Amino acid sequence: MYALCSWAIALPLGLAPSSHLPTCACADVAQETWWLAVAAHAPFALHTGAVDVPRGVSLLDNASFPLLGALLAPVTRSIGPVASLVILLRLAFLTSAVAAYAVLRRLRGTDLGPAVGGALYAFSPYMTHQAGSHFFLAFGPLPPLLLGLVHRRMTSPARRTWPAGVALGLLATAQFFIDSEVLLLTAVAAAATLAVFAGWELARRVPLRAPVRRLAALVGPAVAVAAPFLAIPVWETLTGPGRLSGSTQPNAEVVGVLATFLPGDRAVVAGLWGGWRAAAGTYLGHSSYLGPLLVVVCVLGAVRWWRADGLVRSAGVMAIVAWVLQLGAHLTWRLHPTAVPLPFDVLQHLPLFDDIIPSRFSELVGLGAGALVAAVVDGIATDARRAVVARREAGPTGRARAAGGQGRLGPVVLSAAVVVAALALAAPDRGFGAFGTGPAGTFARARGGEVLAGSPAARIPHGAVVLAYPVPAFPDDQAMLWQAVGGLRFRLVGGYAIRPGPGRRTDRAPLLPPPVALPRALVEASTRPGTVRPGSPAWTAAARALPAFLRRNRVRAVVVEGAAPGAPGVDALVRAVLGPPTTTSAGLAVWMVPPG
Repeated sequence: MYALCSWAIALPLGLAPSSHLPTCACADVAQETWWLAVAAHAPFALHTGAVDVPRGVSLLDNASFPLLGALLAPVTRSIGPVASLVILLRLAFLTSAVAAYAVLRRLRGTDLGPAVGGALYAFSPYMTHQAGSHFFLAFGPLPPLLLGLVHRRMTSPARRTWPAGVALGLLATAQFFIDSEVLLLTAVAAAATLAVFAGWELARRVPLRAPVRRLAALVGPAVAVAAPFLAIPVWETLTGPGRLSGSTQPNAEVVGVLATFLPGDRAVVAGLWGGWRAAAGTYLGHSSYLGPLLVVVCVLGAVRWWRADGLVRSAGVMAIVAWVLQLGAHLTWRLHPTAVPLPFDVLQHLPLFDDIIPSRFSELVGLGAGALVAAVVDGIATDARRAVVARREAGPTGRARAAGGQGRLGPVVLSAAVVVAALALAAPDRGFGAFGTGPAGTFARARGGEVLAGSPAARIPHGAVVLAYPVPAFPDDQAMLWQAVGGLRFRLVGGYAIRPGPGRRTDRAPLLPPPVALPRALVEASTRPGTVRPGSPAWTAAARALPAFLRRNRVRAVVVEGAAPGAPGVDALVRAVLGPPTTTSAGLAVWMVPPG
């Protein structure tokens, strides 16, 4: 059932994911496809020169998810990075659901509740929203495993702790090479939850010597295992020569209080029903919606089973902690930030934490809610079993009817519960499936890369430098998609990546090699169409600078996308200097530049 739901949520992407991308061939989606290609050709590299010629960019400064790219390298090399991206999208939902189910089942010893809890976690609005643009953030099987391991070892004093510490270190290392921010968020949520319980025990004058010993025995082996793998990347990130200062996120998202209860510009139930919709952005929070009903179920479940179930206590405290942290440094009511400080205000001034996006704590809110709902479902199932026992004791007729009915309906009820739980929260911004409907959800094709890699007339030599229009930058970075589909056979002027700028501050602007008159004119032409037109000052200056730019940067090909804003003026510019294009195909005009 998880696999069917994972397939259905990305249904618009089709069965042959070789040429279609979710949402658009731009911005983060194109960049993430490009990272898959980079990982396939240079697994776990720390630097790439494929963009920003001649300097290149650091992979540690960017969300490059090298572990996922390395695992999918055979797929990327055989059928392309677009196919790898779509496969990972579906695997993200499936593996997240299975991992949450496995952890909850191990902790609870039941099937029905964990099955529903796993669905609520994996198909929550956070997951479906992130899958539309940041699929590596929707790949969430490791946070449940990490938190489940900590909970199990902290609440089972009789078990040996060091094997769990080794497993914890390996899982943390894997999560670091998928996304270090999620690892940090998970560690913060776990530490805050443990701190709440420690404060409660101290208030009751209960000695903490034994729990602290168990925690040390868990964390010590974990650090020893992870240190050899993470020492160099962490050192490069914090103190290396290419380190960044300041936040890499210019508009860090926070969550408004009401976003948990009211859906912001999304259908209430997976787009199957029109439902009631709030105005876009009114309540701040693309991915934090739970709904009043689910919140009530979680609260009632926590009250009912708080004393009897240790998992309910852990999940409830973690959900509350993550919910408060997702609100950001100051309380936001509707669209208006207030002066009320929140705990995240302390965190954001610490090293590493200044680059956290508060709204991404929503993932752990969803995990805690899934665990609480699992407890509620199991509690109801326990009461139902007691009722069945009572009916059996009533006589032979009642016994036969009860036993037969449960045998026939058990799998049906389980499957229906999983499907309903998945669809009840899988309500992405653009209707059923995170990837559909309207201009923002049209399917983008990566034909340009196939042309540049396979056309005999436009076959670019390996390692050659290409000047593409539009110059790849956020959000129009389709040239990086052509590069990825073409097997990274050429390098690009410009590129969309996070890089150190003046004073080591974070910079997203592409590197413009000299003479800068030409690339500046091309960037301006794409952002302000009409500025580069025959006879204009910018056109004349760019035409004068083009030969020197090609010669100085050893450019072997110039590519102009005909449908791009300002393309007619740029096309006329290149024709005036280089003559007619070598070839035109798939909306691209390609000029091959002879060496020297």
